[in-house]
Amino acid sequence: MSIELYERQMKLAEVGESGQLLIGRASFSVAADASGEIEIEYLRRAGAGAEIASDSDADAFAHAGEFRFPASRQVAEGAWRALAKLRGVVL
Repeated sequence: MSIELYERQMKLAEVGESGQLLIGRASFSVAADASGEIEIEYLRRAGAGAEIASDSDADAFAHAGEFRFPASRQVAEGAWRALAKLRGVVL
């Protein structure tokens, strides 16, 4: 992993260099649902490994009711689930 790629997120107090190293070592299974592709993209761009797993259950998206359109909800859900996974690694 080229740590320079993640320079911006390492500036976050929650991440830092040590957190980025933890993210780079992490690998996640992502549910094969509508927001799974979004989630996997966020995880990979953060530097983590990720793959779709048909046997992986998705966490319930607590804010689903706030979105009028399915596409917007799917993007938000994928980002929310990815962030939850990344927080679990660095916090």
